[in-house]
Amino acid sequence: MRRIDSVGAVVKSLAFLLIVGLTTYGARLALGEHEVRNSSSYTSEPSPSVVNEDGAEIYMTRCMSCHQMNGRGVPGVFPPLDGTDWVDGEKGRLIRVVLDGLMGEIKVGDETYSGAMPPWRSFLDDEQMAALLTYLRSAWSNDASEVTPGEVASVRAATEERRDPWTEAELQEAANTAIPGAEDSDVATEEPDVEAEQPDTSRHE
Repeated sequence: MRRIDSVGAVVKSLAFLLIVGLTTYGARLALGEHEVRNSSSYTSEPSPSVVNEDGAEIYMTRCMSCHQMNGRGVPGVFPPLDGTDWVDGEKGRLIRVVLDGLMGEIKVGDETYSGAMPPWRSFLDDEQMAALLTYLRSAWSNDASEVTPGEVASVRAATEERRDPWTEAELQEAANTAIPGAEDSDVATEEPDVEAEQPDTSRHE
């Protein structure tokens, strides 16, 4: 009887070890697959869906507590990000707001808000900020073009000496809504006016 009990105990022990072994192997296999997927996402060019997912994650951890899951903010307290020209309008203005923050009264839609938005210049790099802003401009009912890391880098470099949050009045100025270099590049590719360069020979006729 004791021998049978000891055999049963051994079988149970072996079964337990087998289960533990299979569970551990499965966990390691899943972890290895997860690591491979993660490493491939950094070694290849990210697709728009991956960028948008990163932007959504940043929004959830950095912005959602004020502007809410639906992007509509809190009436009278935090302005909405859905369906407003502040988000789906000029990209240069939006980049400036997120880089250095906003202070004072701001009119969004039919409502005026008064408060302060913190700057994110030191906390988000160009890729992260571009992903966040691209997400904002395409989330909910918004349907605007993406923001690229290069555009963020251009605005960041042009405003690197700024130490104060922006005001609504400042952001109404055309110089503070543009992306530096974007207009210059258009001018540089403009073909010269050949007729204007031809000398006037009428005096010699």
